[in-house]
Amino acid sequence: MDVALFYLALALFYLTVVTADSLADKHRCVPRPRNHGCHSVSYLPAQKVIFCTTAKSSSTEWRRFLLRAHDDAAQCGKKPCWCGTSGCIHEGTGGPPIVHDAHHFERLRRQGYVSAMYMRDPFERAGSIFTGTAHITHSTEDSVKDTLLKEGHNPTFRSLDHFLNSWLPAHLQSNGTNEHFMSQMAQCNFGLSPAHPVAPRWDYVVTSGDNQTDTFDRVTAFIRRVFGDATYNRAAAHGWCTCDTNGREKCVGDKPFFSPHHASKGDETASLLTPQQRARVAELYADDVAFFEYSRRTRARDGAAPDDDMAACASRIGR
Repeated sequence: MDVALFYLALALFYLTVVTADSLADKHRCVPRPRNHGCHSVSYLPAQKVIFCTTAKSSSTEWRRFLLRAHDDAAQCGKKPCWCGTSGCIHEGTGGPPIVHDAHHFERLRRQGYVSAMYMRDPFERAGSIFTGTAHITHSTEDSVKDTLLKEGHNPTFRSLDHFLNSWLPAHLQSNGTNEHFMSQMAQCNFGLSPAHPVAPRWDYVVTSGDNQTDTFDRVTAFIRRVFGDATYNRAAAHGWCTCDTNGREKCVGDKPFFSPHHASKGDETASLLTPQQRARVAELYADDVAFFEYSRRTRARDGAAPDDDMAACASRIGR
């Protein structure tokens, strides 16, 4: 009897362990629910590229490019499916798969993937957050709010000083996780500081330039470097008036990706920041400012790190 009870207890223990492990494995394979905006980090198996897009850094256009690089043949009505719609256009069917966390990121890099991201000037992005987030921070539109919205102002923020010194700090300190206000590095690094020991390593980081033409040249070189000329010619060199521009401006012609366009209100706001306001942005988005300035100072215009350029040069000399 004692022996039978022993084996029964052992069987129950084994069943419990196996069931717990199975549930744990199932949990690991299912994306954790998010409590903010869109997923930021995706990967393209055909090109073996991990890519991060961040809100208020041309994220819709970058996500369209990734969709087009991933699959530019599918049609959705009168437009190609890569046009998507504004917002989380990677979340539907047919989009590139999502990188779920830093450990998943590292596993992909061990499989030979390269990692890449576009980083917008943090001061320009702060201006864009100030002028372009009214759809997030308010729920009703009376006649006054409607007028402010049409003028490009967010009625939630009484002034730029109010936004930088009161509203935004309170939002960030309350663990606000809406991607439109999070730092770029927090979005790309799964909430980890760049200094964290398991923070993702970014092989290619292209930054916005001194003006739109400079940014266009940098982005073009970056895509050619990371994705190759064939993908650039197929997915970026033409056709970027196919999709709408959310009513902001008329896109005419057969333009390439990231063509210069009219200056945004966010850019205008950034150009008017006082020294005190710039210092405040640098304090609120310290990781972004440090990483952006370091990348601009040390990386090539196509986003490559200095050792990558040296290795490429050595390989050419050796041939």
